[in-house]
Amino acid sequence: MLELVVEAMGGDVDEFRRLWLAASGPASTPGSPIAGRRDELATVRRHLESGSGLLLVTGEAGMGKTRLVDTAAGFAAGSGRNMFVARGTCRPLSTQVPLLPIADVLRSAYQVDEGRWLEEGLAGCAPYVRAVLCRLLPELGEADDTPGMSADDWWRHRMFAAVSAAWTSLAAVRPLAVLVEDLHWADSSTLDLLEHLVSRGVDVPMVGTWRLEDPATSVATADWGIRVRRMPSVETFVLGPLSREETAVQLELLAGDRPAAELLERIYRRTRGQPLFTEQLAAHDDGQPLPELLADLLDRRIQGLGDPAWSIVSALGAADRSLTDSLLSELTQLPPTAFVAGLHELEARRLLRSAKGHEVELRHPLLAEAVRRHLVAHELVEEHRRLATALARTADPSPGEVAEQWQLGEDPAQEIVWRIRAAQAAGQRLAMRAAAAHWQRALLLWPGDDELAGSPPVRKCDVYLALMDALGPVDVLLAAAVAQEAMEDQADSESPDAAAIYQRAAEYQGNLGEQESALLLMDKALHIYEGLGPSADHVRALIRREWLLWSVGREEEGAATALLGAEMCALIAAPELHRWLLALLASYSAKDGDLDLALSRIREAARIQVPQPDPAGDVHIAIEHTVILNWAAADPDSVIAAARPALDVATAWGFDAHIVAVLRYNVAQALRLAGHVDRAAELIDPMTEGIPVPRIFGLHSERALLDLLRGRFDTEAIERYAMVDPSQFDGLANLIESTDAFAAASLWSGRPQMALDRLLIVIRRAVRTDASAFIGPLLCLAARAAADKMEISADLDHDRDRLLHTLRDLRDATARDPFRPSLAFGANKALAATWAAEIARLAGQPSVDRWNRAANEWHQLPRPHDEAYCLWRAGQSALTRGQATTGAKLLRRARVLAHQHVPLRNAIVGATTTAHPA
Repeated sequence: MLELVVEAMGGDVDEFRRLWLAASGPASTPGSPIAGRRDELATVRRHLESGSGLLLVTGEAGMGKTRLVDTAAGFAAGSGRNMFVARGTCRPLSTQVPLLPIADVLRSAYQVDEGRWLEEGLAGCAPYVRAVLCRLLPELGEADDTPGMSADDWWRHRMFAAVSAAWTSLAAVRPLAVLVEDLHWADSSTLDLLEHLVSRGVDVPMVGTWRLEDPATSVATADWGIRVRRMPSVETFVLGPLSREETAVQLELLAGDRPAAELLERIYRRTRGQPLFTEQLAAHDDGQPLPELLADLLDRRIQGLGDPAWSIVSALGAADRSLTDSLLSELTQLPPTAFVAGLHELEARRLLRSAKGHEVELRHPLLAEAVRRHLVAHELVEEHRRLATALARTADPSPGEVAEQWQLGEDPAQEIVWRIRAAQAAGQRLAMRAAAAHWQRALLLWPGDDELAGSPPVRKCDVYLALMDALGPVDVLLAAAVAQEAMEDQADSESPDAAAIYQRAAEYQGNLGEQESALLLMDKALHIYEGLGPSADHVRALIRREWLLWSVGREEEGAATALLGAEMCALIAAPELHRWLLALLASYSAKDGDLDLALSRIREAARIQVPQPDPAGDVHIAIEHTVILNWAAADPDSVIAAARPALDVATAWGFDAHIVAVLRYNVAQALRLAGHVDRAAELIDPMTEGIPVPRIFGLHSERALLDLLRGRFDTEAIERYAMVDPSQFDGLANLIESTDAFAAASLWSGRPQMALDRLLIVIRRAVRTDASAFIGPLLCLAARAAADKMEISADLDHDRDRLLHTLRDLRDATARDPFRPSLAFGANKALAATWAAEIARLAGQPSVDRWNRAANEWHQLPRPHDEAYCLWRAGQSALTRGQATTGAKLLRRARVLAHQHVPLRNAIVGATTTAHPA
């Protein structure tokens, strides 16, 4: 019967018959998951449920218009209002089939309940409505008494009125909305009908999708789109590409897992957030040919270009970015008229992005890939060489880009010149990863045994040193490997160059837990420097030696080394090194108990002016400052204030070295100790998404504890950490801090033996060193772990006596008193009180008074979670002694303080329930 409609409305019946079978295709699942689009989804859903007139959802092909409206329709239909969204779809054949989308809309309403709803709606309409609509929907039956159709205005008016009446009547029976997709392919009758319905204010909300900049859209159809947008009852919004985060969500929906950062970056860079392209590339391994569907789509876009246009896209494809029209003209060597004609052709084919001044760019990165695939190897190499030459002649060339073009142009002699310049430029910006990559490439290109390369020439040894300096803050394993290679490459093992390499190699070995061999290398470097007189390199070696001594607990020697470096700074002009050493000396002052001197030295270091920006120095001073404040149990706001300026500088410079993570960790620790677990996690979570490596074990132990405090009982993370060899840590102080967090997490997850085993290893390693001053928290946790173990041990007396003896002997053997009262170590009095209470609990003599005294000490700081823990233990002790009222009161106080500490709060609730069973 539809052939009659085609014939009556002036369509080509034969073409209709040929195309009809190709018109069907699978629809998206309504309400299926969608990435991003929250505001757009709400707009479409709101219009379907309670809007009026027409909402046009527009966007380029592949932007996700269908998925958006399908999802909104699914939500609207499931809203509980018994709403039905009737659907129609325009297809490329629609121009040959008048009103085909309208027939689809009616048929979808008919198929809801085999026509009952539609029959009920038509029963309230004039008789002609059925007679007219049966020509669109044969399921309604024959209408023998209806005059034959014709293409005159009378028939159009009758059809438009019938559709309007039917939709209005259907909506009166049941809430109805209409969705018509791909209106850019609609026939003129469908478009005129929709315009008629909108202008008449039919009380049925309509949503349509419209593809922007489709070359198949006729002029008449485009004019209709412009005209209806001006109507007051038509709203329009443009669907743009997804953001990076929304693309990550899309990839997660497609694959079921959060995408790795590298995969996300690679796909987003190629797709620019276009959902169709992302979907195609998601199942495509990088380096393999593009998926056939995507490759074919892109190839069709560039087929049949004229010679001038092809010359332009070849240059743009090789550049893979925008170029100025003047540079593009130089590259293509086209006559002006041919160049302009080529640009016009590309504009007409919609292959260029909207012009921004004199910039010319292909519409999408994947188009550049398609162009490069169509160039043979020789053509592409020549394009890259021309581009490298042209870019190098510009006023302010990017050395990195010129180097890349020479690499693609297969000219190593030119590439190494620009690689060295690119590495130097990146180093000046403190873009360490980029600088390292350029220096590594320069070494690969180095010409044989030549000592010099580049223009101006650079020594090979200086390239090694620069590469190590770039790698050290971001990849210590690779830095250590480069240092080993550099040492093997040195002809003179007693030269200043060798000393410079030795001191860096020593630092990296120390970072990897090989402190003793590192100290031997460092002493070798210092022996060379001592024969040369004071110098900045000599001071740097002293700074590195101080760190190595500190990392093994030889802090008195470390302080003497730092002081020697500071005295040497007075003989040379090295303000960056001077302020670095003052910050180190400040921490030693704090360790000696002189908080005022420590803070005075920090202020002095911060006041020193440096000749050029020094983000690393700023961060180092802030690290020492925040460490001192944390030792003194300062409030977290003070710690944040000490860290913020340096963090701002690091962000401004894009400085992402390991020491920035250390500074954030110090702030997070202050927040966690003050009870602000969520705020601490905001800092730690982004830094601990990957696999732990030695330099960030401490961060991951802190993450394990924070997860546990938030109620995320990830025992696998704790077990993975337990398998880490303590010798891999880059310093004894860092190992102590990390073990503190790990042991607390183990205890709260019900693993006292795991906690005790690690605690005893670390305490024994530190007990006879200067670092023993910092093991007070570990001793308290070890006593707690032992007492917890006793609560589940079968051989109480034997284990209890052995553990008491072990812990008391370790406490007595400390080289420095870990509980010594001091303003510089504000928590020591509270730790001492907690140690006494835990030892009494381990001895089987839990004391309400001891736990109350410890709670009061923590209250003075304040440390709410530590106070709550002591009150919980006090409450338990009171209940054990039959002091129910006192116990209940203590537990109530503890519960209030245990905010943002899920396992402690659960334990308190459990104790309360035991005291007052239901």
